[in-house]
Amino acid sequence: MTKSGLGRPIVWSVPSNRFAVLAALAVAVAFVALDALVELDLPGFFATFFALFLSWAVGRELDPDRPDTAAMGLIVTAVLLASIGTPSLA
Repeated sequence: MTKSGLGRPIVWSVPSNRFAVLAALAVAVAFVALDALVELDLPGFFATFFALFLSWAVGRELDPDRPDTAAMGLIVTAVLLASIGTPSLA
């Protein structure tokens, strides 16, 4: 029986995958820390992390031969989020 699917694992040994996870995590923590210096905004953290990681994943799918494109998508999203604030998961 053939098993098919569109899922792509995040392999930690691939440098672009490590960059995506660590950069999205670092930026999400920084945004939440700047947004609420007193209390941790957990939904805001997850929304920011998901938006950053999703921008990287879409870039990875659109241009799979160049991991730099996906990294640039994550960086551009971080800059946009800095100007518009925490994204909404809806």
